[in-house]
Amino acid sequence: MGKLGRAGGVWLVAAAVVLLAGCTPAPLPTEATAAGVAISDPALVALDILPPGNGSPFGGFTSSFTDDQREKYDRLDDQVADGTLTDSALPNFFDDAHLGGGTIVRTDRPRPGVRIEWDDHGVPHVYGDTAADVAFGSGWAVAEARILVAELGRILGRAGAIEMGGNGGDLIAAIGKLGTVTHINYTDAELEQNLSETVAAAGSDGPKIVTALDSFAAGINGWLDVNPFPQQLASIGLPWRHWSRDDVLAVGIVVDDIFGAGGGDEVGNAAAWDQLAEQFGATTATTIYDQLRLPDDPTATPNINGRFDYPQFASVGGGAPSVTNVIDPAAVAMPDPVASGASAVVTPTDTPTASNYLAVSAERSKSGHPILVGGPQSSYFSPELLFEMDLHGGGYNARGITFPGLGPWVVIGRSRSYAWTATAGGSDVSDERVERLCETDGSAPTTGSTHYVFDGQCRAMTRPDDDLMTAWRTVHGPVVGRTTVDGAPVAITRQRMSRFQTAQAARAFWTLNQGTVVDAADFAPTMSSIPMSFNWAYVNERDIAYFHSGYYPVRATGVSYEFPSWGTGQWEWKGRLDWHRQPQGINPPSGELVSWNNKVADGWTTADNDWAVGAGQRVDLIAERAAGLHDATPAEVVAAVQDAGTADLRGERAVTAMLAVLAATPAPSAQLDQLRTKLATWAAAGAHRRDRNDDGFYDDPMVPLVDSLFVPLVHTVFGSGLGEYFNEEYRRPAKLDTTPSLTGSAFSHGWYSLVTTDLRRVSGAEASPAGAVNFCGGGDLVTCSKQLWDTLYSVQQVVPQFLKPTILERIRFIPFVTDAASMRWVNRSTYQQVMSFGSR
Repeated sequence: MGKLGRAGGVWLVAAAVVLLAGCTPAPLPTEATAAGVAISDPALVALDILPPGNGSPFGGFTSSFTDDQREKYDRLDDQVADGTLTDSALPNFFDDAHLGGGTIVRTDRPRPGVRIEWDDHGVPHVYGDTAADVAFGSGWAVAEARILVAELGRILGRAGAIEMGGNGGDLIAAIGKLGTVTHINYTDAELEQNLSETVAAAGSDGPKIVTALDSFAAGINGWLDVNPFPQQLASIGLPWRHWSRDDVLAVGIVVDDIFGAGGGDEVGNAAAWDQLAEQFGATTATTIYDQLRLPDDPTATPNINGRFDYPQFASVGGGAPSVTNVIDPAAVAMPDPVASGASAVVTPTDTPTASNYLAVSAERSKSGHPILVGGPQSSYFSPELLFEMDLHGGGYNARGITFPGLGPWVVIGRSRSYAWTATAGGSDVSDERVERLCETDGSAPTTGSTHYVFDGQCRAMTRPDDDLMTAWRTVHGPVVGRTTVDGAPVAITRQRMSRFQTAQAARAFWTLNQGTVVDAADFAPTMSSIPMSFNWAYVNERDIAYFHSGYYPVRATGVSYEFPSWGTGQWEWKGRLDWHRQPQGINPPSGELVSWNNKVADGWTTADNDWAVGAGQRVDLIAERAAGLHDATPAEVVAAVQDAGTADLRGERAVTAMLAVLAATPAPSAQLDQLRTKLATWAAAGAHRRDRNDDGFYDDPMVPLVDSLFVPLVHTVFGSGLGEYFNEEYRRPAKLDTTPSLTGSAFSHGWYSLVTTDLRRVSGAEASPAGAVNFCGGGDLVTCSKQLWDTLYSVQQVVPQFLKPTILERIRFIPFVTDAASMRWVNRSTYQQVMSFGSR
């Protein structure tokens, strides 16, 4: 792969867009048909939506489908807000997602045995005589509509740049950093080794998976041969060339880096604890640390009921893993403070956390069949990062979305008799190791040394090439920073169990697309091959099911789950957690599955880099609305998810807790008393952020008030109690608030749970555990109440008119060059499907 220079990836992407916008690929001869092939489909409801559209803005046939779904996606909220949404109205806001459904407007025949029927929303319906033919056709279709996205994916994947600090949630920013962050630069041999292991594990399906990957790459190459891209692109550093199956595997690394990772911030946690210990002493520091971390908050809504204990530990001598662990101080390596002169360490990127789903069981459905509404949130791009396709033949019978370049399969979608979807799991697949540096001649090492101690030997770090931007590696993984421990130079590496394992996911996707998941009991075994951390939901005509996928390490007894461990060889992982012990379930007693990147399960400790799972999770916005669903219709399930999408989590949680504390003392003035009443009315009505008349201002004046109130509220509750720790350099969570923006998602990775819990404890609405520290007002209700009144007074002085324009929060489509249109803000999945199946 050619190296990208420091000129700036955002410019590169924009230049590519401009160049390609004027490039119209030469079309193949086509034939018009009135309808697709009739396929038996037992779905009672099959709808989906993908704004702004499934087409490419770069000219060519699919360009007419670039922006044909944005308006209906935006208009759904009007009927939900009015309470008038019905099943018969759903097709006004979603597209037909039946197998083979849609009006066919063009047919391509790229090679004998392959037919691609494009419908009137730019969805390719690929038909093949064999599975290899279907894979070829899917590669051709991906190239036709998403070649730029696929190319960026393979570049980022081969580089491993996102893991090395390339803004995992923002592909444009990641491309922009390619010239300034170190790369891992995975080699073909490393990717092939992973594939070999996958083939061996897949049994008789192994060779079929390899054939599918090769055929998919051949389909992309076939399209490139007929539709060459301008040579000008090479001059800006984007090398267009033929694909191999290794490129397909590289795209899987991007999906893993962005959506499937979790953990790996032990060094950051160590810095946070050190600061707390300096301020409060070790004993109190530990109490406060655990309160802020919320590692297994019993008040947090989980994805699945039941107890699933993790992490688990095993002794050096072997034996069954156990939750029992006594930390051995010799295993823990606490880096010196950065202020002492040590260099900073690359922190893991935040996992995108906007994907959600709600699955209602047969018992709570009016039809007697489960209903699924949900999908992934991957921000909003033009061309869209996701791509919808419909695959048939050679065992394929699936429709849904893929990540362009990932392979010849629907990743989230449906088969003939079941549907599946996912949210990012964020569980702990990664650990930071501290490598003790050395020199082979016995001289004193420096922080720049390229040798490290492992199993008593001074070993050389490696890297696959001589590029100075390529990261050094140890047996644990890439070097992500250098610092000191007790003054001695060390390197920090990030060990990830899913590294070199991403191809294993192909086994699950092959099975899902071949329709061989017979029933709900097959779902967990199928998804257990996926090494990335995801929450998966499944529905068929009878059942709903859940599985939390990922390859999770069993750690050595003595290591700390929170802080970094030595990489000298004594504290290595002891294998992988048995997937039977991972969170899973079929037809939970609650009659629903609800997920919004929330707590996984009781006992399942949140990853060390996640400090935001507690009493104020966005999943509660859906769960509260779903609780009232009985004899539910598809429209009612859609409405529950959509209504949560315009709700302000701060209003439903933190503001409600604040109001209870304010009630302890009289309002200082009639004006503030009226303001409290307005806040209470807004919160009780759902705390919505809506611009119903589309006049460019939020309808309720409490929206701009709360936007200005929340950060001061956090400071009022915690600022005096936490002191210097509250400085952004140390604190966790680092972000106080993640506000609505033009990329759609909001209210994640903030202090929502922390504020809500502290105010509930101060007001008496929730009991304080023994030894807990109550922060607001030093734990005194009257003092806290007066402080909150003062905060409310100060904020309303700054926001006197309570008017806020929505222009900076209207959802737009990155990188804005080809599509300047926008939508009203909503916390909603990018791709959303509505599925319910009747008898097969």
